[in-house]
Amino acid sequence: VRKRNDLDQNKIFLFGRSLGGAVALNLASQLSQTNATPPLYAVIVENTFTSIPDMAKRLFQVS
Repeated sequence: VRKRNDLDQNKIFLFGRSLGGAVALNLASQLSQTNATPPLYAVIVENTFTSIPDMAKRLFQVS
């Protein structure tokens, strides 16, 4: 995406849904620590679990 000339490099979004939300947030965190240029315009997550332990409890019905 960063190498495409037909895209506005100042408006790069990350989007993740469900478990992909965790991946998007992790990548956004890594990019912010490396001072990616240009920075991400936005990160959007949808139906993302709040944590891996919360997800495990729900999926595997453990307490």
